[in-house]
Amino acid sequence: MGGERRVVAVEGSTFSVWQRGEEAEIYRTSPEFLPRMSTVFARAEKAVRIATGCVVSSGSMVGDAALMKARLDCP
Repeated sequence: MGGERRVVAVEGSTFSVWQRGEEAEIYRTSPEFLPRMSTVFARAEKAVRIATGCVVSSGSMVGDAALMKARLDCP
């Protein structure tokens, strides 16, 4: 994706958050055995807020347990 990268740890999961404008790619880099998607997405959303200061646009996060993409609402 390019842009700016920040590494964030949330509740035992580690994410690399890449931001370019109002878009983000979130990579879960921590090894976890059979993580629940709902848990991974919730933690990834928190990681985005911490890393960017923006919130994830409602319903915009897509992906799997390793790589997610989202649109951002930035102040």
